Amino acid sequence: MTLRMVQITISPDHERTLQRAIERLEVFHSWHVSTGDNLTVYHCVTDAREVQRIVDVAQSLIEHAKETRVTVLPVELALPRQDPSALSSAYFDRGRGASVTREELRSKLAIGARLTTDYLLMVILSTIVAVIGLVGDNVAVVVGAMVIAPFLGPNLALAFATTMGDRKMLIEALKSLGAGLGIAVAGAAGLALFWPNLPDTSEIAARTVFGIDALILAIASGGAAVLALTGAAPMTLVGVMVAVALLPPATVLGLKLGAGDWVNAEGAALLLMINIIGLNLSAKAILTWKGISPRRWAEKSGAVRSRWATVALWLLALIIVAVLAYRHQRLPGL
Repeated sequence: MTLRMVQITISPDHERTLQRAIERLEVFHSWHVSTGDNLTVYHCVTDAREVQRIVDVAQSLIEHAKETRVTVLPVELALPRQDPSALSSAYFDRGRGASVTREELRSKLAIGARLTTDYLLMVILSTIVAVIGLVGDNVAVVVGAMVIAPFLGPNLALAFATTMGDRKMLIEALKSLGAGLGIAVAGAAGLALFWPNLPDTSEIAARTVFGIDALILAIASGGAAVLALTGAAPMTLVGVMVAVALLPPATVLGLKLGAGDWVNAEGAALLLMINIIGLNLSAKAILTWKGISPRRWAEKSGAVRSRWATVALWLLALIIVAVLAYRHQRLPGL
């Protein structure tokens, strides 16, 4: 069980309201101390999945008491050991909840969605490594390129933004993802122009055809990424999975465009698009299943509309790409 400590600083005028709210929540232990500036600091130790409800209570008080402050801290050890049986059955009914709050997710993903110089440089470097691996038919080098490819952040930010109805983050994520993929494609195309007799290796050929396995890979990658993020698990290996779905097809698309191989470039483009769609659909589904949503009712209403609108758009895009992929694979000479 992952424990967190929530510290809430509040004025005496709202102390009783907070105390009553805490008594109704699933808290292992709580206490409060008075400060010298006429404020009270409440401390609550609880399971990580219960933190969001406590933070929501505190945020509702912030709207009426500007001096209210909330701090969430990880708990490495708590003695005596906490007994899960102290939690009610209603808590276990919420067992699929996230171990991080929506505020933590927004903060993490806002950083990953930023279009920075470091992000662009990482895209350029990973593209160069990917081109060397693909042209040399070297699987190890291709995997190395996917390790350093920074595409995890923008994709998760895109799914989170459409789930929460966050237009600012949505625009930022689209800019970063579009710029990153655009640089990967353009960079690979530029390298192909100066690469005489570009070989058609098995690593390149594998990224010019579409199969149901590619869609399953993208769906698994997006779902695993969100599960790791909401469970506060290490993201490194999951980031590689996301890069598997995006970097090689984008690089092959650029290589084929640079070589003037329009038919196989179309195949790589379709594979890239189907992977983006699969990633975002599964990421959105897991975020919804985890109960990630805005706090206020008005924001929730807008988020629900945004969620279903984007799901409809992704599904429509999936149908269009599937039809194009079917047409592509039936072309003569393929």
